Amino acid sequence: MIRWYVVYTVTNSATQKTYDGVHETDDQYWPRGVDKWRPNVSAVNHDIALYGPQHFIITVNHCAALKEEAQRIYQNILCSHRTAQGRTYNDDVLDNNKGNPNHGGIKHTTETKQKYRSGIRARENNGFYGKQHEPENIEKIREYRKSQRWAVNPLARSEIVLAKDAALPPGYIEGRLCKTEKTIAKQLQKYKVLMGIQ
Repeated sequence: MIRWYVVYTVTNSATQKTYDGVHETDDQYWPRGVDKWRPNVSAVNHDIALYGPQHFIITVNHCAALKEEAQRIYQNILCSHRTAQGRTYNDDVLDNNKGNPNHGGIKHTTETKQKYRSGIRARENNGFYGKQHEPENIEKIREYRKSQRWAVNPLARSEIVLAKDAALPPGYIEGRLCKTEKTIAKQLQKYKVLMGIQ
C-alpha cells in the first residue's frame, strides 16, 4: 500500500485567507471535498459556517512519497502565504493551541500514533460503528456533492474543487490527479493535447 504525503492549501475565496497543511493518506482520491475536510481549527470552522463551504477551495500542491520532502514544500508555501497575507489560518492554530501538547507544532507521540494505527477507533471503538446516516442527511450529502466538480493541472500536480457552475481556472481541465506512473503519464499526455502543449 502506497502512503502519500499530500501538501494542500485551503483558500477562503471570500477573504483569500488560507490554511496550509500536510495530510498523510493511502487514499488516492483525497481530498474528497470540503465536506470531508474539517480541521481542528475553530477560526476555519467558524468561517465555513459564516461564508459557506462553497467558498472554501482545496488545492493539492504536491504529493510526496517522503515526509521530509512534503514538510519542506509545506514550509515554503506557508512562508509565501504569510508574506502575501500577513496572517493565515495557520497562525490562528498556533494562537488557539498555545499550551496544548498536541498542537501548535508539537506532534503526537509515537505511542499515541501506534494506538490509532492499531485500531483503537476501529469497529466497536468507533462511535459511528453499526449506525447509518439518516435518509435526509444522505440526500444533503448527495446534493452537496452534485454541486461540486474537480479540476486538475497535471503539469503542476495540482487539483482543486469548484462549484459546479464555476469556470475552470486557466491551465486546468476537469478531473482528479492520477497517482500511478502509468495513469500519470496518460493524463499528462491528454492534458498536453487539450492545452496545445508540444
